[in-house]
Amino acid sequence: MATNGQESDQTWRYLWMHLAHQIVNTIGRRACCEVVSVGSGCGLRNRRDPRRAFLIHPSSNERATGDLSLTVVGRGTQPIPRCHSDLLAYIDAVEDVVETTAHVYVETDYYKVP
Repeated sequence: MATNGQESDQTWRYLWMHLAHQIVNTIGRRACCEVVSVGSGCGLRNRRDPRRAFLIHPSSNERATGDLSLTVVGRGTQPIPRCHSDLLAYIDAVEDVVETTAHVYVETDYYKVP
């Protein structure tokens, strides 16, 4: 029976990995950033300063909080809270996080990492 648990976890991971890639690719086309993939994550990076980047990826330890997490280079990883919302509302929330992070952290030339 352990196989069923592993299979469902793998299916869950593939689903969220696919959704992360779709969200980032959609927003990446509108942003002045480069789309990057690392492991099971997908994110955006500043074309002139590759240290200004982030990834969206399936959550690991914080899965109960949110299905996806945000990792910002030099800043760490945080789950994107689901707050008991349905799938479409959660995807909208993730899109907002990606757009805001791209604008504030990746695109803006005035942002400096201390």
